[in-house]
Amino acid sequence: MLQPARFLPCLAVLATMACATAFADTVTLKTGEKVEGKIISETDKEITISVKISAAVTDEQVIPKANVAKIDKEQPDELSWQALKNLKLGANSLPAAQYDALIRPLQGFVNEYPKSAHAAEASQLLANFAGEKKRVDDGEVRLGEKWLSTEEVSKERYQINGMLAFQYQRSQRAAGDLIGALNSFDQIEKTLNGAKNFPDAVETARETLTTLKTTVDRAQQMFATRKAEFEAGLANSSALQKPELLAARQKELAQGEAALAAAEKAKIKWPALVVRSDKNLEAIAKKVPTELQRLATIDVAKLRQSVQLAEQGQKELAAQNAAASESFTKALALWPNNELAKRLKTDAATLKAAATPAPIAEAPKIRAATPVPSTPRPVVKTVVQDEPAKPFLLTLGGIITIIVVLALILGGWMAFKKIKSRASDVLE
Repeated sequence: MLQPARFLPCLAVLATMACATAFADTVTLKTGEKVEGKIISETDKEITISVKISAAVTDEQVIPKANVAKIDKEQPDELSWQALKNLKLGANSLPAAQYDALIRPLQGFVNEYPKSAHAAEASQLLANFAGEKKRVDDGEVRLGEKWLSTEEVSKERYQINGMLAFQYQRSQRAAGDLIGALNSFDQIEKTLNGAKNFPDAVETARETLTTLKTTVDRAQQMFATRKAEFEAGLANSSALQKPELLAARQKELAQGEAALAAAEKAKIKWPALVVRSDKNLEAIAKKVPTELQRLATIDVAKLRQSVQLAEQGQKELAAQNAAASESFTKALALWPNNELAKRLKTDAATLKAAATPAPIAEAPKIRAATPVPSTPRPVVKTVVQDEPAKPFLLTLGGIITIIVVLALILGGWMAFKKIKSRASDVLE
């Protein structure tokens, strides 16, 4: 199963976070002015409301109840639904463990508000996320409209994590979460700096830093203005009001310092932005130019060229083209961390070796014999001894002689018998 990088947060949770701070409460002042935001605390004397200044900056205002004419709050189910209504399946599936962060609040809403006008829609969203989670639990991953099998996921684990991380960084940037986007890039650079999306992540980080610089500059100007207003108000306040104003001021400053301490403790590069803390703003303002200068030294064009060569080599390798090895070598020369080129280079080298014909062995060269001084060699005479003579009767002539003699004897004996037979006939 795909094991996501540890830092990857749930992509869809971004929508939840954005909606969780939806400004659904309205405080109408006696002057007729309306303050829209999210009431985060309320006492007998005052109301603290979070107000959105820009996409990336929120501010907390403390309003004395003596100045309030009316407070309009959303109904509980409507308020809860604001944090859930924009949830939907993303372009890609999520790591399995992150679906629970979406399923739990949806299940909680259905259980707590079964008669809400939004209960049916919440149930459908719950079924969608639960169904996709089951497939992911089985080892599949969805990229766009395509589901990758467990085997495909295993091969492309690193690149998939890199893509998901970059998409989350980009979605944070689009939602105005500049600090979150920069912290996501920091993790990408530490753990996924060989992924194909890394050049895009660098450029997104540069854009984010430029926007953050503008945001922090504006926040510092606002801080200076508010500080002057606070000091003027403090000077004109009564002895009873001064302790309250100073305590509220100290609370604001403490929030900024707490954000810095929390980031340091968690070893997070970029602390949360607190616009009412001069220390917080100064710490972030100092980081921005240094980081911009560092990222400017990364040659994104060269990285992208390396990615193109690696993708070319991947196609050549799939086509059993021995040229793939050369493409991967060039890609790594431009970007040694290119994971795709490093991973496939071995396969390409094997293919190239198989396609290269074995060299023809050269015939061994015959060396000229080194002349050796001639030395008179003793003449050895070969003595051929005559074979012993065979007996005459065993020779061919002897055998013929024996046959002739036997024939004569036989012929004489037959003639004798014939003469003897005639003599007998005469005597009778």
